[in-house]
Amino acid sequence: MRPYRASIFGWILPWAGLALSAGAIVLSAGPPAAAVSEPEGIAAFETVRAVLQHPRCQNCHIPGEAPLQFDEGRAHAQNVVRGPEGRGAPGLPCATCHFAANPPESYGIHMPPGAPNWHLPPPETLPPGVDPPRPISVTFIPASVFDNPALLRVNPEYLAWLLSLPLLESERLLGGNWKIRPAAGLYFKRQWCAVADDVPADLDIVRYWDLAATEKTELNDPDWTVGIKLGRDKNGGYWLLDMVRGRANPGDVDRLLLNTATQDGNRVRIGFGQDPGQAGKSQVLHLVRALSGFTVVPASESGDKLTRFGPFSSQCRAGNVKILRGPWNEDLFRVLEGFPDLAHDDEVDACSGALDMLNPDMKGWGAFEALRQKAEDMLAERKARGEATQPAKTEWAIGSMEWLAEQNKSS
Repeated sequence: MRPYRASIFGWILPWAGLALSAGAIVLSAGPPAAAVSEPEGIAAFETVRAVLQHPRCQNCHIPGEAPLQFDEGRAHAQNVVRGPEGRGAPGLPCATCHFAANPPESYGIHMPPGAPNWHLPPPETLPPGVDPPRPISVTFIPASVFDNPALLRVNPEYLAWLLSLPLLESERLLGGNWKIRPAAGLYFKRQWCAVADDVPADLDIVRYWDLAATEKTELNDPDWTVGIKLGRDKNGGYWLLDMVRGRANPGDVDRLLLNTATQDGNRVRIGFGQDPGQAGKSQVLHLVRALSGFTVVPASESGDKLTRFGPFSSQCRAGNVKILRGPWNEDLFRVLEGFPDLAHDDEVDACSGALDMLNPDMKGWGAFEALRQKAEDMLAERKARGEATQPAKTEWAIGSMEWLAEQNKSS
C-alpha cells in the first residue's frame, strides 16, 4: 500500500474508533495478549487494508482534481471536479447527488451514497517520481436530470435552475446532450429580444466599454473599442439603449469616451475592464482623470468569454432584454449571433460587463435592493399625497465655506 493512501475518509472514522475502543477494554480486562505470528498479523492487517484500498476510499483520495467512480475507478460522470473547497464546482456541488444520508430503499438500487458533509479530502501528495494514477478505462453514459428522480424530489428548484442556464449548459445538464459544442447562434438569436421604439424613463443606466487602442490601417484588422449602454427597469428587465464603437489610437479613444459620456449625461455610470498588473492600474488612473465629473467604475474581468457572456445570454433567451431601435442594431446582432466563431467579439465583452455593472457582486445586495425599492415606494406615496419629496434644505453654519457659496449663488 502506497504511503499517501494512509488517510481515511471521514465516514470510516466512527466505526474504526469504536473498534479500537472495544479492543482496549478487552485488553485491560483480560490477561496480557499473547504474541501473534507473522501470518496472523498479516491476516489481521488484511481487514484494515481492505478498507483503505476499497474503491470507496480510493475514488475520493486522489492526487488530481477529478474523483473516480465504480469499482473500476472510472472517470466521474458529469465532469465532476474537486472545486475550490473540495465540495465540487460552483453550480454542480457534491451535495447535488450525495445527500446527508443514504436515500430510502424505495428510491431504487445504485443510488449515490450519502454521508454528512460529503466532500473530497485535501489533495494527496505524491512521493517524488510517482505519477498520478490514471483510470483503466473511461465509459461515457449519457444521462439527463430526469434519470435522477430522487434529486428532483429532494430539490424541486434544481430543474428551474437548469432551465435558466445558457443554451449550451442547459443542453448538457438538462437534455443530456454532452456532444454539443460552442457554435455561432447558440448564445444569441435576434428573435430572443424585442426591438422597441420607446423606453421607460426611470431606468438605472450604465455604459460599459471594452477598450482597444489600435488604429485601422490597410495592413491590420484590430479590435474595436465598444461602449454598450444598458438600463434596468424597476421590474428587473433590461433595455439595450445604444452602442458606440470605433477603431482609433489611444488619444482618439479618450476623446470618444469623453464625448459619449457628455452626451449620456452624469446620470449614466461608466465602466470598463481593468487589465491586470501595473499597466492596468495606470490606465485606470488616466481614464478616471480624463472622465472627471462622471461616475467611473473600473472592473476586473475574470473567466473566459463564454462564461462571462452566459448571464447576458440567459437574460436574452428568457426575453428579459429589449433593444432600442437604431442604426447600430444590425452590427450588434451580427456579432452576437456570430459569437464565438468571429475574429472580433468586442461587443460580447461590452454586453457582459454592462450586465455585471447592473448586478454588482456585493454582500447584502439583496437587502440593499429591497430597501432601495421600499424607499422609492415611500417617495411615490408621498408624491401622490402632494407632500414634498425633496430632502429638507441644509442650514449651513454662518461664515462657513458652504454658507459663503450659498450666499454668492443667491446674490
